[in-house]
Amino acid sequence: MAEGSDGGFIFLDVQGRRWPRMRRILLIASLLVFLAVVVFIGCLCVKPQLHLPNSVRQLQTRLKALQKEDPAPPLKATKPLWLEFAKPASAAQPHNEAAIDLSVARPRMAGEIKAAFYLNGDQSSFDSFKAHKGSLTHVCVEWLTLADGLGTLVVRPDQKLLALLKGGGPVFMLVLNNLIGDSWQPEAVEGLANGPAAGQERFLDELVPQLTAMGAGGLVVDWGQLDPMYAEQIAGLLKRMAVALHRQGMELWLCVPMGEELRAFDLELLAPEIDRFVATLHDENSENDPPGPIASLEWFNGWLEAMMDYGEPQQWVVGIGAYGYDWTQG
Repeated sequence: MAEGSDGGFIFLDVQGRRWPRMRRILLIASLLVFLAVVVFIGCLCVKPQLHLPNSVRQLQTRLKALQKEDPAPPLKATKPLWLEFAKPASAAQPHNEAAIDLSVARPRMAGEIKAAFYLNGDQSSFDSFKAHKGSLTHVCVEWLTLADGLGTLVVRPDQKLLALLKGGGPVFMLVLNNLIGDSWQPEAVEGLANGPAAGQERFLDELVPQLTAMGAGGLVVDWGQLDPMYAEQIAGLLKRMAVALHRQGMELWLCVPMGEELRAFDLELLAPEIDRFVATLHDENSENDPPGPIASLEWFNGWLEAMMDYGEPQQWVVGIGAYGYDWTQG
């Protein structure tokens, strides 16, 4: 402690008044701080309100009423996607049958095609086919799946349908997809297409005997979700498949998707090799899209016209979706 010149303590409070005053000051200061904190927190919790003039509120009410009477139309793409795939008129070339000749002669494209896709193992599909097989030229059955990039084939034949076809009927076509369950396996096709030629030959050595054993007239390739980066390699694989099938007097068809997935198939490069292109003119709106038409007239005609710029008109089979979706909102 410090001492003064008279020997007393500097902070000595003989009458004891200083401490009670200090306590009152501290108490008042604490109360003021507490009230300030309460007011601050209250301001944070109160939702600010904007008080608009009556004229502005009336204008808002009128605008809402007008929107209900005449809602704005949904925005549409300025350029339909199919126009990106259509060739300019100056680039269109006259169709020349000689331009699509192969070193290995392919089956003759002649006559009208009336093909149906058969749902494997489905009784309704079987009954429908049995009733209408006399009206069909081809039946396409999904019995083959490309399971991995090594070319592994999964075969699921429907013996009931095979027995029915033994009595005669439409040409029997096997469908080769890359669908496992409900999921497409693009890596299976891409791995095989980018793999060595020896691996592709092993794949064909297994595929062609399967077709021959079942008495098939050919193969329908239905591959989905492929990366457009590998379009050249995919075309090379399809060319190799076409040559192998044509040697056995069988045809190769290719299902062509309408939309961005089309970029994975170089139709210009494939036209000389593929016997038939199947234009899948459906799924404009699918189960993953908002409710809408499966194939509206504008969409259908737009894509069909764009596809006619590739190959020969007689190469194209128009695919129609005879089904519907039950969309559930929310």
